Amino acid sequence: MSAQPEQQQPISLEELSGHSLMLIQFVSNEESRTFLDARSPYDLMELLVRMFENYFLQKRQATTAPGSSNTVNADYELKDICDFIDQLYDLSMMVFNQKAAGYTSHGKTWIKGMVHVYLRRLSIGSGSEQQIKEAQPHQQAVQQ
Repeated sequence: MSAQPEQQQPISLEELSGHSLMLIQFVSNEESRTFLDARSPYDLMELLVRMFENYFLQKRQATTAPGSSNTVNADYELKDICDFIDQLYDLSMMVFNQKAAGYTSHGKTWIKGMVHVYLRRLSIGSGSEQQIKEAQPHQQAVQQ
């Protein structure tokens, strides 16, 4: 009888509720290293999506012709956020794991999966009304 490896169950965003850190290095210059501190991975996903939206809107505004409309509409897809994550020099998350009594490290692949879960929760309204109200929508208009 052969022993089969135990399959690891996927962890939902709700199960990850401990203190979390996001470690970011934007470019190869070590001075671009920084971190974000939050009460939960959900909060960090919100911050990461907002960071992407700011980046995306700045990029859009830079390509908008002078004298055109003051409003810039920014429609984007999950792939755009994943591309943003991939272009970061380094990105990881440390999430407090009560079972391990310590922090668990997660890389870009896991973060992209959790961003997908986060956005999906927003789109179907399964988060609390307050969380959805505070989170930026997938389509954002900004006045120049």
